[in-house]
Amino acid sequence: MKRVPDTLRAITGQLDIHWQGLLWPKLAGLTDEEYNWEPVDGCWGLRPTEAGLVEYDFTWPPPAEPPVTTIAWRLFHISAGCFAERATRYFPEQVSRPWTQKIWEGPFDYPTDAAGALAFLDEAWTWWRQGLEAGGEAGLWRPLGDAEGNIPYMQLGEEDPFVGLVLHIHREVIHHSAEILLLRDLWRSRRSA
Repeated sequence: MKRVPDTLRAITGQLDIHWQGLLWPKLAGLTDEEYNWEPVDGCWGLRPTEAGLVEYDFTWPPPAEPPVTTIAWRLFHISAGCFAERATRYFPEQVSRPWTQKIWEGPFDYPTDAAGALAFLDEAWTWWRQGLEAGGEAGLWRPLGDAEGNIPYMQLGEEDPFVGLVLHIHREVIHHSAEILLLRDLWRSRRSA
């Protein structure tokens, strides 16, 4: 009889396939110019401050028609908002440099260049991924608690299992990284035209 994968293996496998096979290899060669490229007027991005920090363009709730966002914005959203902040909160023993700010609490001590942003992304991904493994199958089913607030339409509330947040984060990572890869395609097409 063929072994049926457990829930943790299925969830981490989905993210691993996306990360290792699709996203991470295709981020190679990202330049600072492409990282900050604004393909249309009015893009949301990261804005350097005089103090060497960055501001993240963001409002909540988002506008009815949210602006196009830059690769820099999307990498920050994934690395800081999805991985680093959540790993710090739920898996602090896996995090070497805690990220305690929420994405609307800037400015941030975050890289302003592509190489630095990719290094941070890889580090934050590692914290999240190791945290999931350390928590094991049982960790997915523990109650979420009040750390995320109450978001009924996403089934995220104090009594809902942690797996709901995990699936939300992975959905965000897959969604925004696909947009990053599309922007890379558009950048390449623009340059070759």
